[in-house]
Amino acid sequence: MNIFNSDGWFSRFFGTLGDIIIVNILFILCSIPIVTMGASMSAMYFTLLKKQRTGENGGVVKLFFKGFKDNFKQSTISWLLFLLISFIFTLDFNLFWQGWSTGEQAHVLHQCRAYDIDMLHRNLPVPCHKCI
Repeated sequence: MNIFNSDGWFSRFFGTLGDIIIVNILFILCSIPIVTMGASMSAMYFTLLKKQRTGENGGVVKLFFKGFKDNFKQSTISWLLFLLISFIFTLDFNLFWQGWSTGEQAHVLHQCRAYDIDMLHRNLPVPCHKCI
């Protein structure tokens, strides 16, 4: 049994490794505009899962762009919604910690509640000047 045979474990391992590297390079290239990161992530998952299910080698570029095209609209909308929520949470926590460092916790907590969509810290105890 020759390890360099085309059906051997050595060939299958490095063929799969090469496919993974190519798909990751395509993911990085297609994610350069931040807006398309959701579509390229979806295409990467689509390609790798399809390759795992079918077990065939090669053809990852064509499969990647098929997944990119098929899932573009849905994954881009989901990605933009995720970016919006991440921006709101980042703004929320930045406002909270700025007030915490200046001693205006109650005022900043009130500002954070105006921007908060999940209202995570509504139940957090806020120290007042009488309690300190």
